[in-house]
Amino acid sequence: MKQKITGIEVANAALALVCVVAAATVAYKSIGMPPVVIVGGSGLVALIAWSTTYLKRPAAPEIILPVFLLTVAALEVHMTEEYLTKFGPAMSRLFNIPWTERGFLLVFAFIGPALYALTALGLFYRVRLAGFIAWFIFIGPGVAEFTHFIFPLLRPALSPELTQGISHTFPNGAYIPDMPNYYVHATARYYFAGMYTAVLPMIPGIYAIYRLIKADRHTRRSQQEEMQPASVTRREIGSDAHGPVLTHNGWLGKFFPQRLRNSAVLLGLVPIGTAFGRWISKTIALPQLKKLAAGKIPWTPLGKPLSECTVVLISTGGVHVQSDRPFNLNGDPTYRAIPKNAEASDLAISHQAYDKTDALRDINLVFPIERLRELEAEQVIGRLAEEHYGFGLMGSARRLMPAIKDVARRISDAGVDLVLLVPA
Repeated sequence: MKQKITGIEVANAALALVCVVAAATVAYKSIGMPPVVIVGGSGLVALIAWSTTYLKRPAAPEIILPVFLLTVAALEVHMTEEYLTKFGPAMSRLFNIPWTERGFLLVFAFIGPALYALTALGLFYRVRLAGFIAWFIFIGPGVAEFTHFIFPLLRPALSPELTQGISHTFPNGAYIPDMPNYYVHATARYYFAGMYTAVLPMIPGIYAIYRLIKADRHTRRSQQEEMQPASVTRREIGSDAHGPVLTHNGWLGKFFPQRLRNSAVLLGLVPIGTAFGRWISKTIALPQLKKLAAGKIPWTPLGKPLSECTVVLISTGGVHVQSDRPFNLNGDPTYRAIPKNAEASDLAISHQAYDKTDALRDINLVFPIERLRELEAEQVIGRLAEEHYGFGLMGSARRLMPAIKDVARRISDAGVDLVLLVPA
């Protein structure tokens, strides 16, 4: 299903395009054409990549924010080498452009860090324009740093054979002293200002691009799965000595055969992943729950026979009625009410943090409403509540509290005796 373009997306795209044009124009008027090629080219590539990913589906902060901060931190280290080796004056000599050290410091030492901080704040709150700036950083000051390895091969426009630094007054009146020459054929040394640390921002920049594209594909795939009926299957399931093993029928199966994927178990990756998950639960989830509970969680014994109890079902697997608004796949602190008589074909799943293959085949694995109706018919339980509840993916227990309190009030008003909690 093709996603509609919203007014917010159009406005952000227009604003990003204005930023690219304005930056290129200022660079051309103050310095010359080479910065326009670098800034404008990187900006256009970033605009295209951003408009097909973050603009439509803003990535979760935990996906983009760490790699963005790593990239700009590495970039600042790189800028230090550039400043100490006179990158601006060297570019001035190379391309006959008036790039002063004052201009270099103004952009990269003062304006740049302020822009990075504001962008990080925007990424935390999923501001679309911040995503564009991040894409520009990943592509421009990130990937495009490879040009440092080309510059020593280029013949300088000013005194190419003279190895010592020169001073020059440009047509706009800018005077730049001691412009170094890094032309390899003149100095017999393969180096240009900032070349040693150029790879530092490239590594997280390239990884960020890979991570954003991967996460966006996963989000799109999850959104497509939401629109499919619960009976649709996307993979076949086999088994081995360690239990069920997913067999991908698509491109993944071509590159990673079953034997290679199963070897993860032999290498101990599964136990390591399990141990890491337990550590995360103890260090992140458990402290949040303890803080919210303000002490020990009170144990409430069942006060009547099960056959007389009113039972409600609450699932955190992203289950909701198909006609309701899907959960935000990057985090959603709301809930959805599901009627007692809802059929499996009426339900959908909006969740990206677990494999939904089996749940799409049988919704009862994450929302056992049909099994509970059977227990009600057999009088094993007294009756089912008229409404049941689904929650989606949400990493913050504190942000969930308003929804939890609202659901607690509703099930209390409904006279519920027993709550069945089903995780994803």
